[in-house]
Amino acid sequence: MREKLRWELEKVLTLKDDLILIRLSEQCVRDLPKYNRPDTWLLDEKGFRVI
Repeated sequence: MREKLRWELEKVLTLKDDLILIRLSEQCVRDLPKYNRPDTWLLDEKGFRVI
């Protein structure tokens, strides 16, 4: 999945773009709202993937 995403993004990125893939634990994702401005990282009830 990760390699497919990278491959798809490489088709649309330009030389001016930067791409970094970072694996986050579930705890890291849950804590995102704690370390950012209010309403910056809203957690969707259905869930999401931070990519």
